[in-house]
Order: sequence, then structure tokens, then C-alpha cells
Amino acid sequence: MFKKHILLSALTAAGLVGSVGAHAATIPVSMDLTGQSGAGAVANVVNLDWAPDNALSIGSLSTPPCQAGGANCQPGQAVGSQYIQTVAQGILGSFGIANGDGTSSQVGTVGFGNTLVFGYEFTFVTSFYEYATGIGTATADFSTAPGESYYRIYADAGTRANQIAGTGYDDGTLILEGVISFVDGVYTDKTRGEGAAIETLDQFGADNQNGVRTHVGQGSNTITVDVSYLNPAFFMGDVDELIMTLLLGDTTNLNTPFEQANPSDQVVGITPVYSSDGAGGLVNGADCSFGGFTETGDRVQPRCDFHIQTDASSSFNAVPEPGSIALMGAALGALGVMRRRRKA
Repeated sequence: MFKKHILLSALTAAGLVGSVGAHAATIPVSMDLTGQSGAGAVANVVNLDWAPDNALSIGSLSTPPCQAGGANCQPGQAVGSQYIQTVAQGILGSFGIANGDGTSSQVGTVGFGNTLVFGYEFTFVTSFYEYATGIGTATADFSTAPGESYYRIYADAGTRANQIAGTGYDDGTLILEGVISFVDGVYTDKTRGEGAAIETLDQFGADNQNGVRTHVGQGSNTITVDVSYLNPAFFMGDVDELIMTLLLGDTTNLNTPFEQANPSDQVVGITPVYSSDGAGGLVNGADCSFGGFTETGDRVQPRCDFHIQTDASSSFNAVPEPGSIALMGAALGALGVMRRRRKA
């Protein structure tokens, strides 16, 4: 029996943080982009470019760390680390399709007049838990933690996702589902580490976050998704016969402030809670000394989140299962997430 994975391997501006490994080989994935089980627009997809969107680290500025006496600890959790939930969402911007000559072309999912090129808007939502160390300092690191998780990709016959509201990402036809089995990430807070000035959170067009400000920073992360379901209308081939592990390498840039996307009012159904500065203002990524508030002024105690822009570009890779030498196929899938975050 063979296990299927989707790996989201993230790059920082300087270089690769999560590597697929020297033995990995990039491969195309056979998909019917119109969901017609092979009767429609079948293409060998080599990468997926997700439009910039949103991730939220819930309670990252307010969750108490694991203590030596066992308080606030999960089994096996390191003393000083925090146990936090992260959610993220995104809309696919384009498919990278193999041309047959060793090159590929990016084909957008939305054409002139907001027309859906393949008849569907592709979106993802994900939720998982991770251990964090260094939140509240210049650099925070993130790793795999136990807890219920999911990763889902939907195809919706209409442009339903609303980035400002944060709605419409989890409806439509489910085409892929799985659980998170691995997390690795880092976020650098330049406001804490380099004294970078606090800026307006929403710098993408008009400020839709009512003046919320933010620490400045960047980061990246890697997640691995164990796939439990693929919709055969979109993914070609019999999954049970695939004798391979597919890795979806995802180049994810995480930034604050938001400069290429709007901060969402909800991320996977969760309303962001920002740190109060004690003087009537809200600062994303600041200490939670004065409690947390939503952008509309509702107090949420005791919780302060971290809200971050994601930007993901995905490619497919194949890696042999332990004990297996042959890589076969062309079919399995996935569309990548994004996600990730940066903590402060």
C-alpha cells in the first residue's frame, strides 16, 4: 500500500527553507481542468500559482508556553514552545501546463470580464496545529504538532470567493482532501529585530481594516498533506494503483503588511483578533498586554492573533516510497496551499 503526500515547500527571499530533497523529481500531474473525467480540457499540470491571500495564526500572541511543570503542554511538547492553530485560504490564479518540449506555460483561471477559463474557480482551505518557539522575539520557528487538521480544494462553478469578506472559499465541488502530517516554518519580525516602523496593515488599495497597523516581517513554511480523497472527475487515473508518493512543492512567501491582497474579515471562518496598543489603536503582531480586539472594536479575551499575507506557487514532485524503486504514473494530485505565516 502506498501513501500519497502533497508537500508545500516554502522559500524565503534568500533561499529554500523546506527542500523536497535531492532524490525528488518534478513530474506533471494529469488533470481534467473542466471536471469532465477526461472528456474535457486534460492537461499535464506542472505547477500551480495561487493568488496572494490570507493566513491566520490563532492566539499566537496570547497562548501561554509549555511550562516545566507540565502546564499548558501537549504530550512530548518542548518546554517554552506554544501550541497554536493556523488556518489559511486561497484562490488559484493559474495552472502551469507542460508544452511537451520541456517547457511550460502559465494559463490563467480567470479571463477577460472575470470569465472563468475552465468553468471553475479553484480554492483551498486548511487548518492545522503547530508548535511555535520565539513568538514575541525577532525570529519565530514552527514545527509539526498533533491535533485535528484538514486540507481541502474546491472547484466552484462561479466566482464566489470574496477576499475582503473572507467568504466563499469552502463551497463548490470538493476535488481533493487530506490531513496535515508535517509542518516546518520560520517568520522574521523586522519591527522587533531591526526596529522597522509599524505600518498600516492593509496597503492593497483602500484600507479595509479600519486603521489596523502591523509589525513588518516576512517568512515561509512547509506543510505535507496526506491525501485521503481525489475527485476522479478532475484527477485522471486509479489512485489505488499509483505506486508513488507525489509531493507538491509550494513556494510560499509570507509577508506583513498586506501589499498584494486584502486582509480578510474572516479566514476559514475565524475573525482576526488584533493586539491593542493601549491607546485605542490595534497592532497586528504586537504583545497582547492590553488584550485583543477585532477590527470593528469587539473585545475578545484572552486572545491576540497574527494575520498574514500568503503568496504560493506550487510544483509537483515524485519521491519513491521506502522499499520501492519505480516511479509510475501521471495522475494524482493536488493544488497547493499556501500558506503560511509569519509570526511575530
